[in-house]
Amino acid sequence: SCLIQRIFGVIGDFVDTHQTKIGSKIAKSLFVVMDSNKDGTLDEEELKAAFGALGFTWLKDKQVGGILQRADKDKNGVIDYEEFKGELAKTLRVNLVKLAKKNGEDMGFLV
Repeated sequence: SCLIQRIFGVIGDFVDTHQTKIGSKIAKSLFVVMDSNKDGTLDEEELKAAFGALGFTWLKDKQVGGILQRADKDKNGVIDYEEFKGELAKTLRVNLVKLAKKNGEDMGFLV
């Protein structure tokens, strides 16, 4: 439907703000919050906890591991902030759209 396409467009526009000055600050804040042990990197457990808090309940261990592997450019088993920035937009776009679809179905907007 037209409304659904507009919602997905808004999600895309929001995700694309990560390249702006304010979007970069938001991304950094998100990283700091996700980094629960404050070591400057995100491990698989921190990713799982953050994705769960965001409502991305469909991301199971295998998917989270795949995101980690894809983002972990230096292959040290964790994601630093630069790696996080590189993966953030794609991961958020895909999963925010899934969340919108799931919530839309749950509320009867999508049939």
